[in-house]
Amino acid sequence: MIAGEKIAGVVVPHAFWADIGSQESYLAAHRDMLDLPRWKKFRSQDGRIVATGANTRIHPKAKVDRAVLWDNVTLLPGTNVHDMIVADGVTLYTQASYMAIPAERLPDPIVAQVLSQLNWDPKCTTVLPLPPRGSARTFTRLITGTPKSSQSAILVRYSLERPENGLYTSQARFLAKNGVSVPSVLVDWPKEQICVLEDVGENSLEHLWPSLTRKQGVALYQQTLDNVAGLHTRATLTAARQPIELSMPFTRHLYEWEQTLFCEQFLRRHFPVDEALCQKIRKELAGLIPALARAPRVIVHRDLQSSNVLVKKGQVFLIDFQGMRMGTPAYDLASLLCDPYVNLPHEVRDELLDYYLGLVPNGKSIKDLFWIAAVERLAQALGAFGRLGAAPATSYFLKHIPAGINQIRNALTHVTGVPTLKGCLDEAHQQ
Repeated sequence: MIAGEKIAGVVVPHAFWADIGSQESYLAAHRDMLDLPRWKKFRSQDGRIVATGANTRIHPKAKVDRAVLWDNVTLLPGTNVHDMIVADGVTLYTQASYMAIPAERLPDPIVAQVLSQLNWDPKCTTVLPLPPRGSARTFTRLITGTPKSSQSAILVRYSLERPENGLYTSQARFLAKNGVSVPSVLVDWPKEQICVLEDVGENSLEHLWPSLTRKQGVALYQQTLDNVAGLHTRATLTAARQPIELSMPFTRHLYEWEQTLFCEQFLRRHFPVDEALCQKIRKELAGLIPALARAPRVIVHRDLQSSNVLVKKGQVFLIDFQGMRMGTPAYDLASLLCDPYVNLPHEVRDELLDYYLGLVPNGKSIKDLFWIAAVERLAQALGAFGRLGAAPATSYFLKHIPAGINQIRNALTHVTGVPTLKGCLDEAHQQ
């Protein structure tokens, strides 16, 4: 148009058109087509949305929904496929979502180099890109072998826009040497900003909790706290003798940054509050900082939520610890036990808190700081939900805001000095 040229379009009566430039829109287009009268015969009798190509074989014991299967796809018993595109020639025998591509047909030199390093045959390997997790990293599952003899690993590509991403592998080795359960590092190419990690599956505490008995759930949380206590004690003592590179420690400045994130990305986006009220809340929150800043510091995970604890064959593994730094252990405890992702019953939370306090020295001082740390951590989490929820690829974080509000409202009942925020959240809850 700027060059004076004309742009024309053609409208075809009764035609269907959709933008399929992303995985989500591609799946949505198939769903919408199957809703059209002339395509409804292709929808499964039980309402599942499954579009299949030629020579596709789905075993009766495989589960599949909201998926598009290209030609020559085989889904074996035990497969659970949802919200997924499966490319030509793939055979699956595991739970999967997003996308599956044969490694030998993927024009990606990094994958080829990784498979060579692992001594895996591309002809027997499937590549499964995983959904975005809200960080400057991408994750890809690699599966090789047969259903009876398979191996898998997680390929991680990271950006140094967040320098902490470059610390993950050295920290993983450090934690493992100090008895903290983390995925093993299989490949480490820091110049290429690539690493490959042991695959410990997708079963997080967040996803498992609803299906567990109380006894089972408490046992997994206790196992997690055993590892956390090891991080706070053994690993911290080792680091004093053999320094490990960590992110910048918790200081007044970092606590202020978290509170600013909360005010700017959560309060202003989701209430919103006027400037005067926002400043009053910030001043009250700042009053919590001295107690946090003067507390004894240990190495903390920094993002110890249920989604960052994976369970494989009954063993827990901590992940996403690249933000490790020196801070109060109460911050980690509050992250795990006042987690918006899992609404722990109050009596279970108290039982687990007491369990941890029995594992470490200075238990009373940690307990005294627990609820202050909970308010700080939940403010940070709600700020992160607000920021990440504003991006289309990570808008799913918005669904955790109501639970986060309930958690911080409960924490505020145990803390004095923040009446304005408590009143603001209570009023919103009543409306």
